[in-house]
Amino acid sequence: MTSFGSWAADVQYRALGAVRRISSIRLSANASERKKGAASPVTQMAGAIRHAATRNSRLDVADMVQVYHRGRVKLTEREERPIKPYGDGQEGDMKKDRRISAGTRVCAVIGNPVAHSLSPAVHNAAFEELGLDFVYVAFRVEDVASAVAGMRAFENFRGMSVTIPHKTEIMKYVDGIDEADRSIGSINTVVNEQGRLIGSGTDGPGALRALADAGVEVEGRSILVLGSGGAARAIAFTLARNARPGKLSILDVDESQLGRLTADLRNGTDARVESGKLSDGSLARAMGHADVILHCTPVGMHPNEDAALVPAALFRPGQVVFDIVYTPLETKLLADARSRGLKVIPGVEMFVHQAALQFERFTGVDAPVGVMRRVVMERLKS
Repeated sequence: MTSFGSWAADVQYRALGAVRRISSIRLSANASERKKGAASPVTQMAGAIRHAATRNSRLDVADMVQVYHRGRVKLTEREERPIKPYGDGQEGDMKKDRRISAGTRVCAVIGNPVAHSLSPAVHNAAFEELGLDFVYVAFRVEDVASAVAGMRAFENFRGMSVTIPHKTEIMKYVDGIDEADRSIGSINTVVNEQGRLIGSGTDGPGALRALADAGVEVEGRSILVLGSGGAARAIAFTLARNARPGKLSILDVDESQLGRLTADLRNGTDARVESGKLSDGSLARAMGHADVILHCTPVGMHPNEDAALVPAALFRPGQVVFDIVYTPLETKLLADARSRGLKVIPGVEMFVHQAALQFERFTGVDAPVGVMRRVVMERLKS
């Protein structure tokens, strides 16, 4: 029979080998601690793991962090604490020591492609900030029906964010959709309520929240929406139903798409709606009375960063310009508007607020919007 001491020694040996292979942890001792004969940080970590094992306790992430920052392990009273399952209500511990357990709830973004998605970084930072037993991943999906069936089958699959090109197709496979979202014709959020999948959209509400966060009053004012695609449709319906604008004007070059949106808004809301084909003349006339301009086309998006749909000469004092494009962080449209002294709202604000709304529907708690915004900005600036 192997003695406990031998087993602990084997733990040390295996831990030492494992730690040396973890390339993502770059251990470096402070110069003042690199004295001749001093044990290396890796050896100290392995010894600490053995120490914890022989005492039938644990070396937790906080101890590993001390190794990372100081080049050595300082065990504390935590090593005497019995191991507790994740999700037992110890939210303070969860924030310091997140781990996956049998009770961890899963959220994901599905789309094709999704490799560029910021959502995993944003949501996981928010989960960690609040100590929630959730994890968020990204799935490249081609077969939407099978993806939804999988969500339905997995009890712990709590929430799904939906991006291009699945926002419309997924509506066929969920169990319930709010009438407003059904009118919009697309959803970007699915929540698993004990096997019943509820679909909704957060793009429009995210834009409305971004306007409110910037202190922009929409009620009674003249709103100009440039574009009539999916994002423009979601925003226009949300404003028409929830913000009571004085007038909603929509311009686009796609007359067929524009006609459908105009008809749907007139049939489904009480808003005063005007629309027309986008041209130099129609744009100049609309800009003459618009209080808030919402740009919902790809013009100015990377790599065409020198383009702007609205000539700077058309801006008037007191206007607000909201561009939903967030790459680059400040488009030429926003830069031109800012140079004229106008209030501007960057597209990153809509992205952050729509993600925050998804987070709140997944978890049932208020989103840490500041944390989510910080992560988005760090990623976009890197």
